[in-house]
Amino acid sequence: MLSLSFAPPLQAGHIMVTGLFALNDDVLNIVLSLIDPYDAFRLSLTCRNAQRIAVPHFLETVAFPLPWLCSPHAKRSPLAYPELFEGFRAYMCGQGSRRLQYLKSLILAEDAFCIQHGSQHLEPPRYTFTLAAPLADVIRGAVELRTISIDHSDAIFDAVPQLVDAIASLPQLREVCFYDADLSTLELLSRMHSRPRKVELRIIEYSNSLETWWGQYVRGGTRFLSNFTDSLEVLNLSGGLDAIEELEPDTVWPAMRELRLARGPFVDLQAMSRAFPNLRRLHVECLPAVDTTIVGEWRYLDFVFTIHPLPLQHPVRHLKMNWFSLGPYVPTPQHQALVDGTSFMLRNTQPLVLECSACKSTYSCIARNAVSVRFLRITGVPARRHSDQEQNLTDEAAAALLVSETAIYSDCRAC
Repeated sequence: MLSLSFAPPLQAGHIMVTGLFALNDDVLNIVLSLIDPYDAFRLSLTCRNAQRIAVPHFLETVAFPLPWLCSPHAKRSPLAYPELFEGFRAYMCGQGSRRLQYLKSLILAEDAFCIQHGSQHLEPPRYTFTLAAPLADVIRGAVELRTISIDHSDAIFDAVPQLVDAIASLPQLREVCFYDADLSTLELLSRMHSRPRKVELRIIEYSNSLETWWGQYVRGGTRFLSNFTDSLEVLNLSGGLDAIEELEPDTVWPAMRELRLARGPFVDLQAMSRAFPNLRRLHVECLPAVDTTIVGEWRYLDFVFTIHPLPLQHPVRHLKMNWFSLGPYVPTPQHQALVDGTSFMLRNTQPLVLECSACKSTYSCIARNAVSVRFLRITGVPARRHSDQEQNLTDEAAAALLVSETAIYSDCRAC
């Protein structure tokens, strides 16, 4: 009775799978690229043809914690345990297996080695970073690995030094992302055989009762990306914004095209412009150093995002200013400095495309200082005076404001 009752769905499933794999491999690869990796894994269990085509997609990107265990409907806990990583090593390194060559991206996220969740801010989560030890064998053999991303990188490298050796030996990494990085991470980067094009670092922040600082590195004792001078094209640096001037004051990365700076009270733009003279894209989420003079090295900037006026000297095609409130109703020295800085930046950069959170006085500032603007995107305005709250503007609302001030900004066009 059981075999009869199960026969129709199995038969239908067999017909469906057979029909699917009648397609050529190019079409199948496109189909599999559009589905979830876990669905690709389940498909691989249906037949040999499915395994041949689906397993490489399933293993192309591996992330811990496993995404399907983080689902609210998951029957197993996403918490880390030794058998999970030992089983992963056994699966990837099995005799005669080609699975290691399929691994292109490995992600060890925030809770990859979390063994106990915190309890509503009363108790922090607990981590056991030694659980990463089996991954050293996987990484060492995954010579096709192109991307690696690790949270708590310094803590993991201190707990599992063999992981440092494994990553350093990889030949073809193109992108590396290390969060909560410090000396051990910087040492790894200085030893890497690969020459990645993109590096993303979030430096550890330390503090005491007197001060806050990023990283334990010291001038003359630590190097910073010095072996990537010919390869590095994109750098995302969060914290540790003084690393260039402190550790590599005379080093130049001529291939750098994109720089993103965040988590720091101030940044020395002069030091950055000397180190990365050929930038095309600049994203700054901190204030320029107080003593920063005009930055004249960046002659080829195409896009700039900033939360504060920058003393740039040369034209920028696309400028995004992420501040508002240039009106006269806040007569303070800080507000006047913001107005003057905005006017100075607009006069020097002369953008063709401008994005800003604007009010009417901002339009006036644009018209007076940047007649070059041809496309203006309004992303928000103050909801009310003396408020930092913003609201999104529709195209119609932005156009209405522009029309109401035609005499002021007739040279600007909204899009």
